[in-house]
Amino acid sequence: MDWTLKMRMTSVAVTIYLALAEYLLVAIPAGVILWLAGANPARLISIGLELAALWALAIVLISNVRPLSIRTRARDGDRT
Repeated sequence: MDWTLKMRMTSVAVTIYLALAEYLLVAIPAGVILWLAGANPARLISIGLELAALWALAIVLISNVRPLSIRTRARDGDRT
């Protein structure tokens, strides 16, 4: 089934949202613990935002990019 552009964009948006929400569920408690240990809050926020963006991008690419179709000789009918 081929997806329309609207369905693909919706899928990307939902995946980004879920990936960022998942990241925040871990990042907020970890950030609070590091802050209580004396880490610099501005540095924690900047590193956290960069990691969140990379994490979301990685999940979106893996889940929304079509896999390459590799044709084998057996599938093409050439059984020599």
